[in-house]
Amino acid sequence: MPMEIIDENKGAVLFVSITGDLNAHTSPDFEKYLLGVIESGQTRIVVDGTNLKYISSAGLRVVLAACKMLGLKKGKLSFCCMQDQVRDVFEVAGFGGVVSIFPSRETAEKFSRK
Repeated sequence: MPMEIIDENKGAVLFVSITGDLNAHTSPDFEKYLLGVIESGQTRIVVDGTNLKYISSAGLRVVLAACKMLGLKKGKLSFCCMQDQVRDVFEVAGFGGVVSIFPSRETAEKFSRK
């Protein structure tokens, strides 16, 4: 399944919605997009996983790279509204300590604004 990225800027927080799969085929596009917005100065990013159906190790690598880059800029990357199967991949891979995961956009936005 192809991936679609839609972003919505809410002041200092950028919401990024992903539709489809984040895998070996689609992760290079997501990495280019995500690292590009970080390089342009965006430091508060929330990925909305409502329509993210699958994430592979290649997708997790992109998340890790973004976290490292944001850490250097004192930024925050968090996820919200993740489907159970995607959240399970994050937990099994030990990413619960790498990114914050929230049940709603509102809670993720509050965290990101701190």
